[in-house]
Order: sequence, then structure tokens, then C-alpha cells
Amino acid sequence: MASFSGFIRKSPDARLASFLNAKGVHAPDDFNWQSEGRGTTLVNDINGLIADLDEAAAAAMAIVAGVVR
Repeated sequence: MASFSGFIRKSPDARLASFLNAKGVHAPDDFNWQSEGRGTTLVNDINGLIADLDEAAAAAMAIVAGVVR
């Protein structure tokens, strides 16, 4: 199973945005999908978006991300 951070780093912008949007993670219009060349900064930025979700949505994303098994 691939890591969630690997998925974030390797997915095309539109696919990543669509996946996250479908899971209830909404990025601002000016969100930088190319942050630091898709490195740790982008992963941390997306984790920040997830952290802003309500508890149930954040828990669902944690399961999708493989954080909770």
C-alpha cells in the first residue's frame, strides 16, 4: 500500500484536488498545489487543511490516509 504522502506528492493537481474535494477537504482558490515542488511543505499544507475539518470528517480522512488501521 502506498503512503498518503506519496499519493499527495505524485498525483496530478486536478486529481488530487478532486479526491480531496470529494472527501470534504476544500482548499482555498489560491492554494499552492506545487508547494516546494510537491515535497514536505505540500504534504504539511494538505494535512493542515485536513486538521481544519470537523472531527468526523478528519477521522474519515485519517482512515483514507492510512493513519488509522
